[in-house]
Amino acid sequence: MVKKFIKSTFVIIAACAIACAFVFASALRVDAAEASTAGTSLDFMTEAPQTETVCSAGAGTVTYKPTGENSAVITMNNATAGSYFRVSYNGPNYVNAALAATGDITLVLVGENTVYIDSSQSCSPLFFYDANVTVKGAGSLNIRFKDETSQNFNANPLQVDGNYGIEGSVGNPSFADTGNLTVESGSIIISAKGSSGSGAVTADNDITVKGGSITTEGRATGLYSVYRDVIALGGEIKCTDFTANGIYTRRGGIRVDGAKVTLESEQNRYVFGMYSKVDGKDVSENAGKISVESGELFVKSPYLGIYACGSPELEGSGSISISGGAVNVECKSAKDLVAGIYAEIDDDSLNGKIEVSGGSVYVNTQSDYSGEDGSTVGICATGKAEFSDCSVTVNASGAENVTAYAVSAGSVMLDCDFSLAGTTGATDVPPRFGAGIIPSASASGAEGEYETYDPEKHGTYKYIVYETVTPEPSVPITGEGGLPVGAIVGIAFGSLAVIAAVIVIIFAIKKRKAV
Repeated sequence: MVKKFIKSTFVIIAACAIACAFVFASALRVDAAEASTAGTSLDFMTEAPQTETVCSAGAGTVTYKPTGENSAVITMNNATAGSYFRVSYNGPNYVNAALAATGDITLVLVGENTVYIDSSQSCSPLFFYDANVTVKGAGSLNIRFKDETSQNFNANPLQVDGNYGIEGSVGNPSFADTGNLTVESGSIIISAKGSSGSGAVTADNDITVKGGSITTEGRATGLYSVYRDVIALGGEIKCTDFTANGIYTRRGGIRVDGAKVTLESEQNRYVFGMYSKVDGKDVSENAGKISVESGELFVKSPYLGIYACGSPELEGSGSISISGGAVNVECKSAKDLVAGIYAEIDDDSLNGKIEVSGGSVYVNTQSDYSGEDGSTVGICATGKAEFSDCSVTVNASGAENVTAYAVSAGSVMLDCDFSLAGTTGATDVPPRFGAGIIPSASASGAEGEYETYDPEKHGTYKYIVYETVTPEPSVPITGEGGLPVGAIVGIAFGSLAVIAAVIVIIFAIKKRKAV
């Protein structure tokens, strides 16, 4: 029941997401003949300067410095940009932007920089086409509305596109050569609370964070890679108040290895914290895969925390692996479905897999749904769920008509420290345990009511617990509370030996002085 309910709900959400994407694309890509240029802006795309050029931008400057045939350094120094122009790309397409460029771009941030989001027209305040962008510097870049109450559905605050003009477009392997964003240092803050639309940060291919920070507020998605992966190797990523996804890879994977990642939204919608899927044929080899190797990952969502949806045509997809770091997931709402970590294959097969082989995992889900057939699950895999050399704590609770399991899977293997609790049951199938693991189980969780786990009584257990206990050295105690005779004699002889050694040392010192 849990898995079928989750599946049908995902199909509905996927259809809505595709419809929203079509609306956004239709608004953004129109005939260039309709375009008109107004105001002044930082257009380094239409005709890139051939020599170092300094442009005034509010109280600061923006400097464009060519460094090669198709490369440049753009330095924003306490700049403010709010004027928009329309720049054409890939034939009839255009976008409204405040700063635009193409090629291999190093974006250096100095001081505090601000770019305003246009509140009335479809726009991409920072737009890069057929480009690779690397962000550096000790400064910050804030992309926001001038008026905090403004909203604009058709805005992509920071957009890095590949080359749609190449033969075969996204089906051509060389499409991945551009459309990549890398953050090495500096701080990017995108404030668009209250507006949905597409991503706050959107790149056709890889989004890689090695240092610095990216903070997003609002929009449908915080970080969105259309065809490739999101890779968090260092620094910090924080996405809040998103209306669809915190981090979303439509045709790629997600990897956390060293970064601190926070994805938090309390929108009363079907919101995903982290979502990787396989959509179509032109996908990354990592599509539908999520991995956490080190670092910190915190997800708070009213619907689903971490979700990987694979395809039977892509081996290894529909999988979530955690081999290190700390993962904390909280999902609470009154919706008919609430899930913490979930992996599946998009063909109703039992092949979705979750593997935790290191680190610590904490999941807490709760559904207060008042209707019929509600479901909540802490960790769910349509295939295997395996845990080893880690620490796992999962709590799943639901209202009267809500089915609540801590772990739901085709098979469950536990070879680690764990604490599983669900108001319906700890697991929906009898788990297997690693060698030497003898867990305790209880139907009530009350102190004194735990017993050694009995497979025959599995259906009655709402709590299953196992914790490794390292025994401490102990000294036998006598009935009167004193030490045993053997211990007293040993201490006495030990004391005499110490005294004798001290006397020998004193005589040796005196003899040395006499000489």
